[in-house]
Amino acid sequence: MEKLQLVLNCNKDSLELHQKIRELETLLDRLEEAGLESFNWPKIPNYNYATYDVSGVKDFYDVEFVRADIRYLLFSKEDWVEILNVIHPLVKEALTRWEVDISDCDNWSNVASAFISIAFKKSGYTKQGAFALSHTIPTASSRHAYNLFVDLDHKVWLYEPQTNQLKDEMKDGSGIYRTGYVWFMN
Repeated sequence: MEKLQLVLNCNKDSLELHQKIRELETLLDRLEEAGLESFNWPKIPNYNYATYDVSGVKDFYDVEFVRADIRYLLFSKEDWVEILNVIHPLVKEALTRWEVDISDCDNWSNVASAFISIAFKKSGYTKQGAFALSHTIPTASSRHAYNLFVDLDHKVWLYEPQTNQLKDEMKDGSGIYRTGYVWFMN
């Protein structure tokens, strides 16, 4: 609840962020209710990692930035790709296909974030990976939600959860990947 209160104290977009958090919490509650707690979640191997205060991301990129925790785990770009390759089939099974409002880009990014959170917990990690929800800048002609992650070199990479594709480094993002909002809420 304290985390939600901190988010509510943010700028003009706090209501939108609050709604995203409630959607993610609702999704996690539904997963538990559906008996997925006993599901044999894929284990995230014990890769080499470093802990990192992701608030440093906002120093390098001009984004609206919110974090739930202080420190997250960083992995190499290659290890992140392996982690996402394991998680993506679960996301795809949960959402099956794109549908407006119920299974569109924000739902895909929320579900990917939720499944990443659960997989880290089930794998015995004591912190979450530096994996975030993200959204285009508010003035973009086309709005889009997707994910991003921070690697061991402190580079931020754009990830498209609908196609399991690693896009550009965030600084190179354009069009629907011109990031304006980053929420480390897992």
